Amino acid sequence: MSSQRLNRVLLFLIPFIFVSIQPWSASDLAVWIAHGLHFLEHHSVMRQDVFSVLPTSPLVYPAFGISVFYAFLYQWFGLAGVCFFHALVILPVILYLIYRQSLFRLPEPQSGKVKLFTFVTWLGTTILFSERPSMVAIIPLLLSYEIINETEDEISTQAFLKLLALNVLWANIHGSFLVLSGMLGWNLFWKSFSRFRLKSWIQWLAILASSVLNPFGWKIFPYILETARVSKLRGISEWGAPDFSDYRVTALLFWAMFVFMIFVFQRTIKTEKTTKILSSPFYAALLLGTTSIRNSGLVFVLLLPYLTSIDFFRNEAASAPVTKPWKIRFSVAVFCILAVLSVAWVRTPLLNSFKIQGFPEFDESVTPKIAGKIRETGRTCPVFNAFELGSYLMLVNPNRIFIDTRNIIYNDEMFWDYRNALHGVHWQDFLNHYQTCFAAIPIDSQLAVEMSHSTNWKPVVAEKGYILFEKKEI
Repeated sequence: MSSQRLNRVLLFLIPFIFVSIQPWSASDLAVWIAHGLHFLEHHSVMRQDVFSVLPTSPLVYPAFGISVFYAFLYQWFGLAGVCFFHALVILPVILYLIYRQSLFRLPEPQSGKVKLFTFVTWLGTTILFSERPSMVAIIPLLLSYEIINETEDEISTQAFLKLLALNVLWANIHGSFLVLSGMLGWNLFWKSFSRFRLKSWIQWLAILASSVLNPFGWKIFPYILETARVSKLRGISEWGAPDFSDYRVTALLFWAMFVFMIFVFQRTIKTEKTTKILSSPFYAALLLGTTSIRNSGLVFVLLLPYLTSIDFFRNEAASAPVTKPWKIRFSVAVFCILAVLSVAWVRTPLLNSFKIQGFPEFDESVTPKIAGKIRETGRTCPVFNAFELGSYLMLVNPNRIFIDTRNIIYNDEMFWDYRNALHGVHWQDFLNHYQTCFAAIPIDSQLAVEMSHSTNWKPVVAEKGYILFEKKEI
């Protein structure tokens, strides 16, 4: 294997290892699998929640299409199969689309400067690399960015049809589909300073309107705004601004990149018109990144393609080193071994056999163990649950839950009643009202303290910061 081929292998292998060593998370993923399974069983789209005991608002979810696909994977390969789908299929496709617009266009061997920004890309995009529809949505993001960024003047019919198809696909994968219309609208706005393009704006309206081609029609538009508003008000950390209160490393990296892009802009403006520079959809993503920590990852997804498009890496080829063949083969072998050992279902048994404490595997030890204990009792009454446990419990158990990661379907009154109960306020009346007989909650919560002193509840199992209580049968 040549040095060039080894470099390309590592471009895919290193991010794969990094993603694989992270604990699998089935919180959001379980929700969409459950929705997809409901569709396969009942042959109809779920429009009113059937999993929670609490009253909920009518359901709207742009992830309908991917939820059905997840359900098929789950039936064939189980939860691990769905997680592997993200690591073995989605991640390589994302990396290929990034590199196709950047590194694969640069001369080999690549300089330290190129490698540095490649590492920054890997580091910044990790917030988007998780088992959830938002990771799948990166694919239409990159494809649409490439089309928009390479359109010099009018949008061709071919480009228009591609963007239309991508938007419809995206609107059935994840609520971030509006990013496509946003990037295109941003591009057309700045181009309008040189010449107004009526045809292109009509095409933009058609693409935006195509978003209604989903089971919920126009209702997905207010759904997105409501999701952002409610999630921010309820303190969901990933919806907070990148202000160092949460995800400090990601916030620091984003603002460092924001400042860096100001200098890049100042350098580029010397040779290009301001409107032409600002017409890049990258700057729309840069501004969007300031709104929430979850959006900051979009900047790093598009970073390498944008820097390559403005010739930031011009004349950056390094002198080719002479590498002995045996060193190349040895390097490949080491990375292949690390890649295999990094996979959760290989790594965890090995660590356990040597009595080494590995990463906490939340979804492989905490929630499944609690869910299993509930099933062992044979009781199907409701479970009062911690926010982060609800999605998995709704997927694997027949018991109805209280709340899950779809927090916006619960109105403010119910949500705060739930929070008060978790803090030990009027919890007995609240739980009795819904005939609750289980509580899966944080072990350090006030409700856990109250239940431990109650004669009506008994602890069943405690696992990594959570405890399951069962109400005694009369």
